[in-house]
Amino acid sequence: MAAEAAVTDLEVVQRIAARDRQAAVDFLTYAAKRCTKVRADVGSLVHDYFELRLRGEEVPYPHHDVEPYVPHIEAWLDRYQPELLFAEDVAWSREHEYAGSLDFMVKIGGKTVLGDLKTSKSVNTSVAA
Repeated sequence: MAAEAAVTDLEVVQRIAARDRQAAVDFLTYAAKRCTKVRADVGSLVHDYFELRLRGEEVPYPHHDVEPYVPHIEAWLDRYQPELLFAEDVAWSREHEYAGSLDFMVKIGGKTVLGDLKTSKSVNTSVAA
């Protein structure tokens, strides 16, 4: 991320370095943190859109950062016609000694489906099921 920022923001880094070398180093050092925050913010917006749509609400003007996800969300909703049971909730099992949060629990074709919405570019095999 730092290397990418150094190339992408070269002029900015040079201007900062001309005034304060350490500030330029700090700018590059925290490139990953800035990117992670932006991605987290987009993820939150996408989750909000998805939850509203699961609840059957219309979202006539989704945030521009959400727009790339809209066709995929709408296609999934159209294909599976989920019946919402829970959204953004907590689940636990004393029997399995497990607790965690869920993005949604729906009924699809008579079966209960527990889901976790992901907005990353790639799918980590540990979360793909």
